[in-house]
Amino acid sequence: MRQRDTHVRVAGELASLAAILFDRLWHRAARIPAKAIPDHPTGIEASLVPSYSRHCRQRLACLHGGLIDNARQHVFLTSPYFGPGTVVDTALQNAAKRGVDVRLLVPRRGDPLAAGWATRAAYEPLLAAGVRVYEYLPRQLHAKTSVIDEEWSMIGSANLDYLSLFVNQELILLAHDRKLAEALHFQYHRDVGEAAEVILSEWQGRGWREHGLELVGWAGRRLF
Repeated sequence: MRQRDTHVRVAGELASLAAILFDRLWHRAARIPAKAIPDHPTGIEASLVPSYSRHCRQRLACLHGGLIDNARQHVFLTSPYFGPGTVVDTALQNAAKRGVDVRLLVPRRGDPLAAGWATRAAYEPLLAAGVRVYEYLPRQLHAKTSVIDEEWSMIGSANLDYLSLFVNQELILLAHDRKLAEALHFQYHRDVGEAAEVILSEWQGRGWREHGLELVGWAGRRLF
């Protein structure tokens, strides 16, 4: 089945770091101690960030929350699944309330279905805070990207959900690079052009069946 995805290629020092991180995880199947990982390879404005740190066991949630807290213009997020927990959820709502253009792109149909129900259960407080939510229509959405203020970009394996942010071993590219951010910004608008926006007043009028399915999905959100 065709999917909408986003990939990035790294070279040089970042590629060497990627190989180190992959080998440690593949062969040892254990958490990677932060002291073994250089946070910022010399001479470049990008790094590969694993999901574990001795300073923050919820490293990716902390990273997303911190960047969103400092956003001035826009926060554009794409994720196949959404249910990031309090840190990211609160940061998104606060950013929207202070006038930042905050948008979330997720698939119309979850895979599995229950994961989609969990994602939809998170809509209402975001919409009420001013976050714009879009459901991608043409095909399954598999891209996992964030672009903030056309300065910061994140691309990697992590969804914005419980398993990726708090349980699984994930790896993302964090880049302070305007050219990459502009490319992601352009792609985001193309994707939104093929999506349906969720409107708060219409969403609040959904039926009891939808409410029930969302409750089921939310109850099981840590299992998907």
